[in-house]
Amino acid sequence: MEITKEMVSYTAGLSRIHLEEEETEEMGKALSEFLNYVEALNQLNTEGVEPLAHILLSENVMRQDVVRQSSTVEEIMENIDAKEDGMPVVPRTID
Repeated sequence: MEITKEMVSYTAGLSRIHLEEEETEEMGKALSEFLNYVEALNQLNTEGVEPLAHILLSENVMRQDVVRQSSTVEEIMENIDAKEDGMPVVPRTID
């Protein structure tokens, strides 16, 4: 498919992209090549070919979600160096 300068300029205007005359010509050629490639792909027989989301056959490798006892407040507080009145002390961030 042949892309004209007017088509490129119109599309660039919709995209709010300023193209110089030389850039418009280059973009027209590049878009024409791309559309020709897509047309060539459309000519391929894909009957019986299953669509893929990814070329590699991979599966999600997440662990099982198992309910278990979490740490107690006392166990967590044992790991904190600065404590005051049973609460952790953190650096002041707001004056």
